Amino acid sequence: MWRHFDLFLYLWKTDDSAMKMVPILIIAGALISCGQPAAEIPKTPEISETVETTDNTQPEDPDSEADRIMFKLGEEITIIEFNIEKGMAADKENGFDNFVAWVKEQDPDVLLLCECNEFNDKSLKELAMRWGHPYVAVTIDDGWNPAITSRYPLEKVKKYTRGFVHGAVRAKIMGVNFLCLHSCASWFDTNNWYGGSEKDYDGNGYINSFDYRLAELQNLFDNTIFKEPQNRYWILSGDLNAVSPTEARWWNNGESYWVEHKYIQSLDYWNDIMREQHPDNPLFTYARDHRWDEDRMAKTAENPRQMNYERLDYFYLSPAISVYAEESAVISDSFTDSNSDHRPIVLKLKF
Repeated sequence: MWRHFDLFLYLWKTDDSAMKMVPILIIAGALISCGQPAAEIPKTPEISETVETTDNTQPEDPDSEADRIMFKLGEEITIIEFNIEKGMAADKENGFDNFVAWVKEQDPDVLLLCECNEFNDKSLKELAMRWGHPYVAVTIDDGWNPAITSRYPLEKVKKYTRGFVHGAVRAKIMGVNFLCLHSCASWFDTNNWYGGSEKDYDGNGYINSFDYRLAELQNLFDNTIFKEPQNRYWILSGDLNAVSPTEARWWNNGESYWVEHKYIQSLDYWNDIMREQHPDNPLFTYARDHRWDEDRMAKTAENPRQMNYERLDYFYLSPAISVYAEESAVISDSFTDSNSDHRPIVLKLKF
């Protein structure tokens, strides 16, 4: 250090004018650098997290701040939920050509599917690419599993199987968190289920579906909305295999069928956006015997004990995303009514 100081004095006292400028430039540089902020250390690029879940314990979400919507002001997106009945088996022999043509005509930005039987991430991506969705997530490789396909990248993908009959899948798309759930069906028996114990079944070997659908929802919410309160933009959709109390005027088979929706509504958080927008429309999405007959549907609506048709498919929106809801509807056309026992539902958002 002192040797550097002696050199500094030597340069300062020298008669050489050029050499005398060196200490002056050193001092000037030091003064300028004191007023400048330190250089920012480059951050590691964020990597999309994919977690395939086999139990109820989820890793901590790395997001420390609330989600931000990435869609532009005024941008519109279309979301469709569709139970495609046994992996769109009705169109399998055609190589799914009719299904692909139908999806391309509807042109959704996000497609939420239930009953993706025999599909996995690879095979569904090959199919979804045909309608312009390169991003795909399926819960399991076999079963009545739900899935998400999208034209936008999927982030924070999580797949829920343990403690679920069919499963659920979560993905964040442009700042909006999507939950696609296929709830336990009332007829599911011990030969087709993926877990559980004797207490979950009645004397005939059938699952206590009312309680189990409730348990599935509690499991899902414990790992999503309750765990991530900083995230405000959520859409829950799928075949929930249960009727809401709001449907009692059109379908009423007792309060035991309402358990799942009563729990959702008790949270005072989720908005049933389709019922809000269509208070006097039965919104039937399921035909018990595959017969989509308008006259028969009208008679069912007049007599809620007939139970030929039900509303099983829903869009539940968190308050923060509900403000962007433009319109919703049940889709009915020649393709949907001849290829599945469910009709798809559509939701349009405008940011």
